[in-house]
This record gives sequence, structure tokens and C-alpha cells, in this order.
Amino acid sequence: MNPRLARRVTVTRRYLAAAVGVGVASSACLVIQAVLLGAIVQRALLGHWPLSRLSALVVGLGAAFVARAALSWLGELAAHRTSATVTSTLRRQLLARAVALGPGWLTGERTGELTSMATQGIEALEVYFARYLPTAVIAALAPPVLLAWVLWADWRSFLVLAVSVSVVPVFMILLGLEAKRHAARQWSRLSSLAAAFYDLVQGLPTLRAFGRARAGRLALEKAADDFRATTMSTLRIAFLSSLALEVISSVGTALVALFLGLRLLDGTLRLGVGLAVLVLAPEVYLPLRR
Repeated sequence: MNPRLARRVTVTRRYLAAAVGVGVASSACLVIQAVLLGAIVQRALLGHWPLSRLSALVVGLGAAFVARAALSWLGELAAHRTSATVTSTLRRQLLARAVALGPGWLTGERTGELTSMATQGIEALEVYFARYLPTAVIAALAPPVLLAWVLWADWRSFLVLAVSVSVVPVFMILLGLEAKRHAARQWSRLSSLAAAFYDLVQGLPTLRAFGRARAGRLALEKAADDFRATTMSTLRIAFLSSLALEVISSVGTALVALFLGLRLLDGTLRLGVGLAVLVLAPEVYLPLRR
């Protein structure tokens, strides 16, 4: 979380508190789903319970699904409302600051860069508040909650998950630093492109009068091509990070499934517990992958 945003827009603090509550409650619902699903399968397959005896468990499982869906909807609603409030507040603050500095300051700035900041720059914060922050909060809260239950239910599976999950932040930091460098360069190229475009539009009559319109077009084409190359470079880093997280989560889940299967064959593990752990294993990685 950027502390400067929290100081400028106080609604972000309330939003973060709501995101924490939604994240913890969603993780609890996920554990309840896995436990009830494992209990239903074990009693139906091994205990041969009729549907009448399983009705309470089935109702509880359905209630957990509904509760988790409702929490997800509330989180999305709060995120979008917060992002709209933040962007409108920051846009008003930016306009008020520009008016306070006066026309003398504006003449020394690049119109295209200011326009890009007021439009695309602030609009990018909608994705930050509506997507990134809720995902970051859940990534910080959900894995510890799920791992705590796995430790209580089956410490061997916990060891496999804990070791593999601990590797994920290392890759996220290494790839994230590289992605941050590329993103900063991309924003610089975008600002230059926007400034060049607006300057070209404003000075087009003068350029045409002196026969320099073609030179301006070539300069704009070069700026656009530089931005294209930077965008593709940033996308390569993003795809590489996704691939690394997918490989780690797949290997970790496969190892958990392998050890659970061997212990189920030996009869040292109950089916309900094994199924619950297997359902939760990919969910431990999912918030980090997102």
C-alpha cells in the first residue's frame, strides 16, 4: 500500500479494513467447504450413509458456497466504489493544485504529459484499488489461514506446502523488481509519446507552414515504436512470472496428492481428511498466483 495515497484519500483506510475482513472470512468459508466435502464423500462412499443422513452436511456445504460468493461480491462492490472515490478525489486535487500554481507554471510544463497524468495516470489507480489491493490483502491472509488448518489436520502435507509456498515470494520479488523497472520505463515512454502527440497537434499549422510536418510525423512514429518495444518487454516479464508461479504451484500440489495417495493406500489416513487437504492445496497457491 502506498502511504501517500492513504494520507491523501482517507477512504482507503476503511477500504483496507473491509478487505481484511472479507479475506479472513473467505478463507474460513473455504476451509469449511473442504471439510464438509471430505466428510460427505467419506460417509457416502465408505459409510454408505443415505441422503437423508447427509442432508445437514449438504446444506452446510451449500451455505458455505453461498457465503463465499456473497463475500466476493461485497469485496468487488467495495473495491469499485473505493476506486471511483479515489480517482475523482485525486483528479480534483490535481486540478486545484494546477489552478493554484497559475498559468505561469503551466506554460513551463508539457501539456501532453500533464494530460496523460490526469487521464491515464489517475485511471490506472482504478485497477490498483479494484484489483491489486484486494488480491494483495487476500494473498497475505489466505495462505497462512489455510496452512494453519492443514498443519492441524496433516502435518506432513503442511511441510510440503510450506516449503513450496515459501519459494513463491522469492520468485515474486526477483521477477517483480525486474517488472517494476520495465514498468517505470514504459510509463516514461508513454508520457513522452503523449507529450509528443499533443505538441505535434498544437504545432501542426506551424509545421505545415514551414514544410516540417513529415519530420514531426517521423518523430511521433519513433516514439510510438519505442513504446511498443517497451510494452512487449514488460509483457514478457509478466508471462515469465506467471509461468514460474504455475510451475511451483503445480509441483507442490502434485507432491501433496502423491503423498496423500500413498498414505490412503496404507490406511494411515482417513479419506475425508485427505480429500479436504487435497482440495485446499491448490487454494493455498491461488491468491499468490493472482
